Amino acid sequence: MLTEAAIDTLGSLCSIVAMPGDAGPVATPALTGTIALGHDLRGVVMLRLPRELGVTCLKTMMLSEQEDEDLVRDAVGEVTNVIAGTLIQRLATLGLEVEIGVPLVSQDEPTVARSERRAERVHLTATSGEKTHQLTVFCTYDWPAAGDKRVGGR
Repeated sequence: MLTEAAIDTLGSLCSIVAMPGDAGPVATPALTGTIALGHDLRGVVMLRLPRELGVTCLKTMMLSEQEDEDLVRDAVGEVTNVIAGTLIQRLATLGLEVEIGVPLVSQDEPTVARSERRAERVHLTATSGEKTHQLTVFCTYDWPAAGDKRVGGR
């Protein structure tokens, strides 16, 4: 679900062609968008991408040539928000109610805390123009316990 959410969002929002790729390093400077998940599924969704790809998202979303740092960070936050939103729409089909928080964006700080949570890490290769980039989408979560009455009426 996470792979499809990321690929669909990058394509529709940023006109970036992405596909599953190798676990290559994300070029720096890099931006990391993080958004919390809550309610039935608690965790976090993170998007780490080269700043250059964030600029591409901004220019596509705003139909502008601006590269203002605050706007680039806002664009990465919005892409992270849409990926998380797409993911929770798909989780809703499983009977899960998931809320998302406010996106936070940091530069060059790939902080993924170690935890006992389940995790899904997706490495993507993205093409924008003639350039190819590596990016990572990461999701950690606590799946509801079996028999949790909040999930799908079980």
